[in-house]
Amino acid sequence: CVPPPVPQAGAGAPLEQRPRLILYLGRLEPRRGVFELVDAAAALRLEVPGLRLIFAGEGERAALAEHAQRRGLADAVKFTGWVGPSGKRALLESAAVLAAPSYEDGLPLAVLEAMAAGVPVVACASAGVLEAVSDGVTGLLTAPGDVATLERRLRRLLVEPAAAARIGAAARESARVRYSPERSIAALEAVYAEVGLTREGAHGSDRRLDRSVAPSA
Repeated sequence: CVPPPVPQAGAGAPLEQRPRLILYLGRLEPRRGVFELVDAAAALRLEVPGLRLIFAGEGERAALAEHAQRRGLADAVKFTGWVGPSGKRALLESAAVLAAPSYEDGLPLAVLEAMAAGVPVVACASAGVLEAVSDGVTGLLTAPGDVATLERRLRRLLVEPAAAARIGAAARESARVRYSPERSIAALEAVYAEVGLTREGAHGSDRRLDRSVAPSA
């Protein structure tokens, strides 16, 4: 398993100086837990003044906006649509927390990107997420569909800046050590070496990738 390369991101403002902004990056689909995220944010609003929720991604935007309106959260929710690398970087530099409440993702790249940017993550404990996030150390975990726990985890990061800063710093260091491009490239080269493909082979040597493992045309 080769870890995806995630460059270390620049640090934005200190977490304690950021607005109380929850960021979601990904498809807007029920199985991604976005409706539960709105429910959790609606429950938090009375306790967390100035709460905002940004959805960056495409999908069932109209249905999600209608749900936010029913929950009295329409004025606190923003939809940006798909964002490119620079837009994503700007959002991560201003977010207080990244929410990734998907029911069945492997290891969302958004989680790793948030960790690399020092943004604390609240994510569902899927198999892929468990590889990257240590609960209470480099992020906070919840079960799929568990709105009450999602609310509690988000509240902790939004109202306890010291805890959020500690978790964000640990996440950033973990991403640097485990998911840096240098580590990913080294792991990929090791996989190539195991199947007989070397740097020299890629440039014309007699060594060739064994046909039993080469992809079919």
